[in-house]
Amino acid sequence: MEPLVKNYRLLLVDDEQNVLNALRRELTTPPLGHNHYEIETFTSPAEALERAKTQAFDLVVADYLMPGMDGLTFLKAFAQLQPDAARIVISGHADNQPIHDAINDSHVYRFITKPWHDYYLKGSISQALAWREHVLENRRLADEARRLQLPQPSMDKDEFSPILVVDDDEAVNNALHRELSQHTDFDDIIDAMHFEKTGTAGSAALHHKFIVYTFTSPHKALQAAREIPFHCVIADYRMPEMEGIEFLQELEAIQPDCARIMMSGYTDLDIMLGAINDAHVFSFFNKPWNEFELKSSVTQAVIQRRVLLENRLLAAAIKQHHQGGA
Repeated sequence: MEPLVKNYRLLLVDDEQNVLNALRRELTTPPLGHNHYEIETFTSPAEALERAKTQAFDLVVADYLMPGMDGLTFLKAFAQLQPDAARIVISGHADNQPIHDAINDSHVYRFITKPWHDYYLKGSISQALAWREHVLENRRLADEARRLQLPQPSMDKDEFSPILVVDDDEAVNNALHRELSQHTDFDDIIDAMHFEKTGTAGSAALHHKFIVYTFTSPHKALQAAREIPFHCVIADYRMPEMEGIEFLQELEAIQPDCARIMMSGYTDLDIMLGAINDAHVFSFFNKPWNEFELKSSVTQAVIQRRVLLENRLLAAAIKQHHQGGA
């Protein structure tokens, strides 16, 4: 039996028409796997947003540097209209700040530099669409499980989130431990984040605390990850035993639900591209960090991790229910 061809609608936004032509050509030229793309292109971000008000898209690819409205501003506005569409940024003028913003503000799935390799472009789009389908399917099944009033899956009900911090500098570990563990005036912010992600204001969000485990050795941290279900990990990029991207990839294999954050005092383009594209981090911050950005980033990562985990477990419950009734 021939594999089913899947149809997707893509929105491409770049102020240079020749770039749009190149993207369209590469995304409609075999091999495309089992995907078929219906593509709309715009040189004007404002016109693209108007189109997004009437037409749903599965994925949007936007250039970073455009006159009138940069790509990240466009993606934030687009996300308000279509929050479930996957987002990718491309740029020929990439530097640290736009990539930093792409991770932390727009939560793009990939950041692709110009000129791109066709296989990497196609692979990134295919992976982004697959991830989007996974999230949407889990959400659909979770809604069905709630409608059928199936027993809720077992979740971590307490108010504590285990956080794993890995840096070969003990002083950095101590500072992160102190700032994440101590009580600050973040209760209202945490509650607001919880409401934004879940639509409900739970008491757990008002009193949530982090339990912080620190390691100077990535290998020992991986050993701990086989015993402790961490909700979030913060890892340094440059460590003598193992670089942060490799560490986060190995941790993902052990704990795929653990939210991943990377930090570095030696930020450059390759580091942040690797953080997005290889380690699939939720956010990235520089050393020295801003305490508010640190704690709010960890809080959002933990909340998103909980929502996705709950949906995955509910999806498993509804599948088991259907199999039992078959």
